[in-house]
Amino acid sequence: MRFLQIFANSLGRDPRPTRFYSLLRTLGSITVCSAPPLAGVEPPEEFVDLTVPDSLPHKIRRAVGLLCRRYERDLWTPRRRAVLDQLRGQDFSAIICQEGLLVPLALAVREARADRGKPCPVILDAREYYPRQFEQSFIWRSVLGGINRYVCRQYFPQLDHIFTVSLGLAQGYREEYGLDCELLPSCPYYQDIAPAPVHGGPIRCIHHGAASSGRKLEVMVEAFRMLEDVATLDVMLVPNEPDYYDKLRQLAGSAGNIRFLDPAPMNEIVHRISGHDVGVFLLPDNTFNHRHALPNKFFEYVQARLALAITPLPDMSAMLRQYDFGVIAEDFTPQAFAAAIRSLTPDSIARYKQHADSAARMLCWENNDAHLRETLLALMEG
Repeated sequence: MRFLQIFANSLGRDPRPTRFYSLLRTLGSITVCSAPPLAGVEPPEEFVDLTVPDSLPHKIRRAVGLLCRRYERDLWTPRRRAVLDQLRGQDFSAIICQEGLLVPLALAVREARADRGKPCPVILDAREYYPRQFEQSFIWRSVLGGINRYVCRQYFPQLDHIFTVSLGLAQGYREEYGLDCELLPSCPYYQDIAPAPVHGGPIRCIHHGAASSGRKLEVMVEAFRMLEDVATLDVMLVPNEPDYYDKLRQLAGSAGNIRFLDPAPMNEIVHRISGHDVGVFLLPDNTFNHRHALPNKFFEYVQARLALAITPLPDMSAMLRQYDFGVIAEDFTPQAFAAAIRSLTPDSIARYKQHADSAARMLCWENNDAHLRETLLALMEG
């Protein structure tokens, strides 16, 4: 079997495509169409570079085209046309696409294959609700929102199968576009570790992820400034918005209970954070995708055998209640989150950590792996 995997980021940087890649390698050969893989990643049999220059003139030309609704022209850049020409006439057993705006390319590669008599399912791994992907940004709503909705209307119905990460996102695709999506949560691989003992002093909390201003991480910093005698917070962020990252450090100021750590490589995160007591995530309810988020870090906290503390978002809250491994703030204010942390005791933290330990075998990528394998084989059989 031969597979084509298409996504925008790099192997080794983006957890979910990297896990898909590892599965596909066990089933056959693979062509990867993406940004260049990180060093140390086992290279695919064939790599096709999707990256393009990101100059200011290019951005301006693109924005003008999108404002004029020249969507097909934007979807078919010279680079993507060159990629299609490079892949034209090649036969694949299945094509897995993990970026909404790359779906037209995936479908075109299927149409351009040599043997069109054999099945070649095109599968979308919809990690976001793309019609509202960055809706908190006025520029995104004004310029990019239209093309995302266009692709969902025109191209997504041609797909053979769609996975998504939460029930709320699946409901959005069904209600707005009549698309059926299958739930595939973003779990990491199972880690065979024991819950660390609860610390006798201040509660040791950890937050890791990206320094993204849309996540309003300043609310988390403000909450922990109220908890200097109760809890410590380690912040382990990838500084993808350097100015915002610096702003967070300045907001933490002289607070003795907040420290910033260097980010860990993707495959080391769980072990790096497992000595803490509580994994925290104060995501605001300011977008559809935030409201229905079930992010990698949620499941990494579980694999690290931590108690969790989260804001009251429906999909995360439902899963936390199902397995009973943490607390949910009453609202999205720093005061409410500080109160949720204050409600924790050594006994409750130990209980939540044990519940996370029990849930870890259910909420791991190995279960996704087995299901993905069955789904791919069934789709390829037609």
